Amino acid sequence: GKIICEGDSIITEDYPRLFFNCNFDIKDKKKLSKKISLLDKYNDNTFILRVSGDLNVLNKKINFEEISIDNLYTANNEDMEYFKYSFEKVLFNEGFFNIFHISKIKNFLREII
Repeated sequence: GKIICEGDSIITEDYPRLFFNCNFDIKDKKKLSKKISLLDKYNDNTFILRVSGDLNVLNKKINFEEISIDNLYTANNEDMEYFKYSFEKVLFNEGFFNIFHISKIKNFLREII
């Protein structure tokens, strides 16, 4: 599939923030689940995941504005709080650059699925 992420940052503020808007266009859910060793009983259809929000890099915090899948699911405030908590606990616990480690991404996805 394709991943398209756009971002803006304000680094001159006391608390620098990175604003992001990402679209994950997944063509084969089964192939993705095998790659990251999650669930192995996905259908072979596509889905589009949209995520937007901002990262406070110094305080290791994230705020989500939108999380949706195929316009069929849109996270409510309670869901977004849970995703925020899980993201900060699993991915953001060792700093900004460590959130890109595949093992951390796997752990985060296991936590929220």
